[in-house]
Parts: sequence; C-alpha cells; structure tokens
Amino acid sequence: WSSSTSTTIRPRYHTLYACEGNSLEIQCEEGTHINLIRANFGRFSISVCNEQGNVDWSVNCMAHRSFRVIQERCAGRSRCRIEATVSTFNEDACPRVHKYLEVHFNCTKPRSSLFNTSVQQQQQH
Repeated sequence: WSSSTSTTIRPRYHTLYACEGNSLEIQCEEGTHINLIRANFGRFSISVCNEQGNVDWSVNCMAHRSFRVIQERCAGRSRCRIEATVSTFNEDACPRVHKYLEVHFNCTKPRSSLFNTSVQQQQQH
C-alpha cells in the first residue's frame, strides 16, 4: 500500500516589488517587526515592471545603497513605506532603464524588551 503525506512549506521570506515611481509598503503582523533580508532598486529581471515588453534594458542594475536606505527606515518597525524613486536612494545606477524596487523580508518577534525600548527611543529622536 502507498501512503501519501502532504507538507506545506512556508516561505522563509516575503518578496515585494514596486515599479519606479510607485511606493512599496512593507507590513508585518502586530507584535512582529520587519527583518530585511535583501533589497535592490534597479533591475535584475527583464519581466518585472515591463508591460511594454522592452528587451534592451540592462538587467545588471543595482543601487548599492538600497539595503542600507531601507534598513534605516524599516528595521524594527512593523510597517513602513518606501518610494521607488531615484531620489529615495540618491543614485541612478542605470539611467534610461525603468527600474523597480525589490524587497525580501520576513517578520520576526522582538528578541527582548530591551530591543523594543532601544528601537522606540531611536524612533523618538
């Protein structure tokens, strides 16, 4: 006889995209906070945010400050909004290429009340 077992594997992280000129909202459930894994404002895929089907865009386009900018704005918070614009990241890694913001994150529970206190103090300044 054969037995079949079904296992649901939850993704280790969430991925969100925002086309250039739009905003991206990262949101975690109450009691958890954003843990940023990877981020890029640029273009690594020809298919994302490409409704016209352009094929001549660079797909090796990365704003080097992407992770740092989003980390500064979102780390330790349960939600944040980022504009997918050149001015947000203060860098145009590939002029004349329509870019998008790609964010990989998961939601984690704070490790201790000490962490919560320091985050709250930072946000008040």
